[in-house]
Amino acid sequence: MGRKCGNKGFVGLRGWAPTAIRFLAACLTLLAVGTGLTQRISDVQPVRFALFQRPDARAASWIRANTPPDARFLVNSFAAYGGSLTAGSDGGWWLPLSAGRATTQPPLNYGNEREPVQGYIAWINALPNAIKADGLSAANIRLLKDRGVGYIYVGHARGTIGAEGAALLDPTVLLQDVRLKLLYRQDRVLIFGIDFDAAGIAAK
Repeated sequence: MGRKCGNKGFVGLRGWAPTAIRFLAACLTLLAVGTGLTQRISDVQPVRFALFQRPDARAASWIRANTPPDARFLVNSFAAYGGSLTAGSDGGWWLPLSAGRATTQPPLNYGNEREPVQGYIAWINALPNAIKADGLSAANIRLLKDRGVGYIYVGHARGTIGAEGAALLDPTVLLQDVRLKLLYRQDRVLIFGIDFDAAGIAAK
């Protein structure tokens, strides 16, 4: 009789063991996840890595109220993926969504989608590449005019997010350029209008 009871006890223990193992494994997994979260939480640094920040939101409201719906903005960007694409590097990249205005920098998936016209990717990349090489030279101001770009936006992050080296648009240089009219300056956001008459380019 005792032996029979012992067998039942053994069977019961054997049925309980897998449940205990699964419970222990779940506890260890949760512990590992919790430890990982505490170690990685410091990696979340919105002030340092956020493209679109509160000052950009205020500027977007100003843009909606003070620029025409067809306004187009030159924005900060940098070469990405070995120079095959360009990516936005401050809140200017978000102006189509935040302010309803076009910019010189489309979403990054423009490199993965079918080009709306042949050579579109090269056309997009050519502008920031030209400005990176020669700044706002007379030729590049004319290029902006030809592309319908009448404004320049420097976001709160000043073109530093993701970019290596100097930002595409240097606020100090822009503020000294007599061809540009400072229209908005709050926090670290700057918005300029391009004066094509001052640049010697007749309006079309």
